[in-house]
Amino acid sequence: MSITRRLLMSSAISPGELRNLRAIIGYTPRWYAREDLFEPHKTTIVIPAATEINVGGNGYVVSQDTTLDLSTIGTAANRAGKDVYIYACQPTSNINNLDPTLVLSLDPTAPAGYTEHTSRKIGGFHCLCADVGVIEGHDLSGYVAGDILPASVWDLLHLPKSDPEGMVYSTEYGQWVDIYLPSWDETTGKLVSKYNGVICDGSSSPMKFNGEEFVEYFGKVTKHLLPRSAFMVVMKGTPEQVSIQGAADPNTTGGHVANNGQRILSNDGIEDCTGVLWQWGEDTYENYPNSSWNTNNYYLNDYSWQAKSIYNATYDDTNRGSCVGLLRRVLLGASWSEGLYCGSRAADCRLFSAFGYDSCSARGASEPRAVNL
Repeated sequence: MSITRRLLMSSAISPGELRNLRAIIGYTPRWYAREDLFEPHKTTIVIPAATEINVGGNGYVVSQDTTLDLSTIGTAANRAGKDVYIYACQPTSNINNLDPTLVLSLDPTAPAGYTEHTSRKIGGFHCLCADVGVIEGHDLSGYVAGDILPASVWDLLHLPKSDPEGMVYSTEYGQWVDIYLPSWDETTGKLVSKYNGVICDGSSSPMKFNGEEFVEYFGKVTKHLLPRSAFMVVMKGTPEQVSIQGAADPNTTGGHVANNGQRILSNDGIEDCTGVLWQWGEDTYENYPNSSWNTNNYYLNDYSWQAKSIYNATYDDTNRGSCVGLLRRVLLGASWSEGLYCGSRAADCRLFSAFGYDSCSARGASEPRAVNL
């Protein structure tokens, strides 16, 4: 148990102890410490006692478990598919109060009535974009639009290397995964995980992507493609052997239902897992056409350099090298046209990484951030 928690549980904290505690926290601008991560419920989230926060050079400690209600930021429809931020703010009525004012907000900069100096973003979460319905054995069965996705909760000690918006943490995989298939943010010029965004694929506008482009552009936002070994794990809960209702490209992300009437949603809350668009994976395979093998060597020889597998003039403005042999990249999950072939283990191993098509998208993932506050 931390010193702070022992002090808070004692019968009284002396004025001197209070001053010392606040001085220690206030002395370090980035100070943030807690024993437990925020506890999510469907429409509330609990900030645990003994959470220590520096806000604008002042030290604060949450004296008791504090429940924040999503009703303070509007209706369920207003927050569905959106990221909500948790702020610790300097008290306005009693500036000597040890407790910070804790606020929920949809504003990524500062909550209403506060500034970046008088508030500090200490965490957040994502709200479910559409009702789940009743799905036997599914972790999110019964959740409705606007509810908190439990796996999306982050704070300053538990977050990805990338921006945390639109992501969930997979405890099985040990990494953060995008909730949505990628869309293009024209303002930032980056791939984002966003509800109702136009899905990036081989023919999307204003940016179209092949396998190589997805690798590069996810790298620019500190993400990477999912390997097949992870895909098989994180997509559990998705309907298997069925494609999206109507068997057509949905064009936008999230909230979709399969032909069997079940939401296309993983146990962690990942949308459009399978049967929507193929998703480029991290795994690559080599193919050596028309090659001969000298049995005295531990390699194949007598084949030529090829640019076809890693350069495609439709997507690339510059040829950045060639490949000895032909490089293929796995596609995962299957698309809207594959029917009973779709699923968390579905894979296509035929295509070059430079290939681009309107049924091929991708999924971003990011490692946990090493935090040093």
